[in-house]
Amino acid sequence: MGSAWDVGFYGTVQTDLEDVLGLHPVGALQRKYCGRGNLSACRAELETSLAQAIAEPATEVYPGYTEGSATCKAGDQWCWDAIVFRALGAISQPMMQWVNRPTFQQADEVQGHRPFPPEPACIYAEYPTASIRSARLTAGGLTISGRATPRDCGVPSARLHTVRIAVARLGGGDRCRFLRERRGGASLGASRRCDAPAWLTARGTRGWSLRLAVALLPGRYRVLARALDVSGNVASARPRIVVIR
Repeated sequence: MGSAWDVGFYGTVQTDLEDVLGLHPVGALQRKYCGRGNLSACRAELETSLAQAIAEPATEVYPGYTEGSATCKAGDQWCWDAIVFRALGAISQPMMQWVNRPTFQQADEVQGHRPFPPEPACIYAEYPTASIRSARLTAGGLTISGRATPRDCGVPSARLHTVRIAVARLGGGDRCRFLRERRGGASLGASRRCDAPAWLTARGTRGWSLRLAVALLPGRYRVLARALDVSGNVASARPRIVVIR
């Protein structure tokens, strides 16, 4: 059993402090000990107690000792808290740093086991997939289509939520003008950073498409697509570059 947990007053102190704070803990004590129930007095007592503990020399808190194969120098907290092993055979084990562990421990030797069940094919593929199959942009409008697939590792309830498209006319440097839907149609918005797309919602999910009648200026355009499933996973398709002359 870990030496830090071989007494039972930790829960008692916690219950008393919660009671003084007015939290009405389950199993409250018949009386309040810290500050006799007064919050300000309790705070002062705790601060005084902590100050006294901090002022205590480490060599007195952790005096030197020898027990079996373990020898600790005065003030060596790591050594004091370390786990010491007692050899039952010819092989010994050096000390190890303290860890919380169960009261009873058991070592078993497994000499064989049943075959592991086959792993699902998509065990490491929890995200959906998305692809742009066609991107046709002309001076009078655009038609973009593609595919998306949910990949929640075979979970029956896994399904796509939506597919979004972004169409950007590339400018100089990192500036772009994204296509934005407006009442009665669509148009290119103001120049903005290319890494902040303006998304349009496509029709459909597994087989999606976007068709808009819009006047597009000549230039280079980048088409982006991303699929979102009901679990919140997002997948981005490989961008397409289209040139309108």
